[in-house]
Amino acid sequence: MGFQYRFEENFVKGEETELRFTEEYTYSIQPKVTEFEFRLRAEQRITSSTTSHRLKYNIATSRSFKGGDIDSGYAYIFGGLETFFTLAKTSKPEYEQRIGAGVGWVLNNYIKLELIMEYRITNFTQNLSHELFLVSGMKFTLDPISS
Repeated sequence: MGFQYRFEENFVKGEETELRFTEEYTYSIQPKVTEFEFRLRAEQRITSSTTSHRLKYNIATSRSFKGGDIDSGYAYIFGGLETFFTLAKTSKPEYEQRIGAGVGWVLNNYIKLELIMEYRITNFTQNLSHELFLVSGMKFTLDPISS
């Protein structure tokens, strides 16, 4: 569970500031050296003009370049497929698909650095759009990564 307050209007003209609540369930398995993760997420996105509900399903896989566990100091490769469904009273339902692949490095037991190439097909039932992103991220964890 989580929440986020986004100051959209400061960065994109015409966008509204948003309050977002998130609920998530994640299940992962690692039969050998490849890990598979399944995630179901629900979001409520609240702006001054509307409230929308977004449901996401993500399936992802990751594997260390060395073939063992992804431990501190190791690099890994990963890929994922994410599907979105958004409902709002003021607009038609929207569907979106994201496909991504990237590399990551476990810097220490608490920090991961990732670089991802992501292809997005947005709003493909109304106004189809194709977008390609290069995403970088740093993930912090309170529960240390086993080493």
